[in-house]
Amino acid sequence: DLYTLLYTSGTTGQPKGVMLSHKNMVSNVEICKDIAPFTNRWKALSFLPLNHVYERFLNSLYLFHGCSIYYAESFE
Repeated sequence: DLYTLLYTSGTTGQPKGVMLSHKNMVSNVEICKDIAPFTNRWKALSFLPLNHVYERFLNSLYLFHGCSIYYAESFE
């Protein structure tokens, strides 16, 4: 089943989209779940845009571990 759609901005050419499945995202989370000693007491600071594939993956990983996610309004 479809998990998410991600689109490029098109700044280097035609805008493109990609469809990522639940199986794709879950397999990535499963592979990376033990990379760091995550606990549900962690607080994650998100500063990349959510349309960035890496940020979308990290949000899934944080949610898998029950971490709180805080979204920065700007780099300042």
